[in-house]
Amino acid sequence: MASSPFRRDFGFVWLGGLISLCGTHMQFVALPLFVFERTGSTLATAATAMAAATPGIFLGPRAGGFVDRNDPRRCLILANLCLGCITFGFLPAAVGPWWIVVVVVAVQGLLGQVVGPAETVWLPQLVGTGMLGRANALSAASKSLGRLVGPAVGGLIYATSGFASVAILNAASFLVAAALNGATQRSIARPAQPRTQAAPWQQAWRHARRDPLLRRLLMVVVLSSIGEGAISALLAPFAVERLDGQATLGLVLTCQALGGISAAAVLSRWHPNTAMPALLGTGCLAAGALLVPMLGYPIWTAVAWPEMVMTALAGFPFAVIAIAQTTLLQTAPPPGARGGFYGFAASIGSTCSLIGMLAAGVLASVTNVFVILIDAVCYLAAGTVMLTGSTRVWRRRRAAAVNCLPASN
Repeated sequence: MASSPFRRDFGFVWLGGLISLCGTHMQFVALPLFVFERTGSTLATAATAMAAATPGIFLGPRAGGFVDRNDPRRCLILANLCLGCITFGFLPAAVGPWWIVVVVVAVQGLLGQVVGPAETVWLPQLVGTGMLGRANALSAASKSLGRLVGPAVGGLIYATSGFASVAILNAASFLVAAALNGATQRSIARPAQPRTQAAPWQQAWRHARRDPLLRRLLMVVVLSSIGEGAISALLAPFAVERLDGQATLGLVLTCQALGGISAAAVLSRWHPNTAMPALLGTGCLAAGALLVPMLGYPIWTAVAWPEMVMTALAGFPFAVIAIAQTTLLQTAPPPGARGGFYGFAASIGSTCSLIGMLAAGVLASVTNVFVILIDAVCYLAAGTVMLTGSTRVWRRRRAAAVNCLPASN
């Protein structure tokens, strides 16, 4: 894109993503609260989170390969339409058996496997590689805005109107996103990708074996996903038992978005493409260092304001992680295989998230919710892995790419 990534089509995609993310974060707060209040079981909340992660284990690479072979714009529109329809399935759970939400969440997870690869492949087409870092920063801003608005609104609506109202609004958000994506111009036709006998996950694994940067990127996905799985399973019980309730959970998640918006504002004015591995590693270390006191201090006190302050500070490194990781997934794999590699990474992430959820749920049931500190350990390890030699590899790749460019007259 010649001047700014915020052109017409990107604006529609950006707005659609923001609206759907607001609905998703509303559900992120309300759903575990609903399950925990109905069952009183950390294992039940962990099972609900596991249902969302399980489809990605088996279908992530195939969904990414599907996007590589098709129009990513159309894939994204259809996925959002289907997500909007299936989300209405939460309504019977509000008055019926709680386990209905597990089924609906599993189908949401199934459809969601298309969304990530489609966005990954489509965004470079919209903005061009030269503006990709800034576009990802603006996309991270929309995610942070969704995290800012969604949790607070979701917690408030859940407390006043119940889970059914949250489900209706989330379903509507997916449908609006589909309409906005449909208002964009059709994707530029891409050359057909050669078919291969290898399965999508085998192709992605071959690329990772040959490329040390991709291997380190996958290790970061593994470690961070284990940590995020643990926090997904235990955040609601942690807030209810140690931080005095539902409203606190929504406010804590909203505070994280404030730091994320700040990071996106800074990085949208900077072109950090040459430093993405270092940016990702540093962001992981900073996030891990902040998570230790943020999740550990309620051992001594249930006062909530320190949690909110530290969560706001942690929002900055988490936004940095999102921007750097997304840009690496869009640029480090070879062209024509990026959707498949994204799906492979998502599949590994889902598997590790499932492990984290299960381990955290079981350990917390026999100890206490401070098992949630696993998240901090995982991010510290991920940062260490990414900073070990990856910047040198990235510089060699950039230099090789420049040397391959045709000489200008």
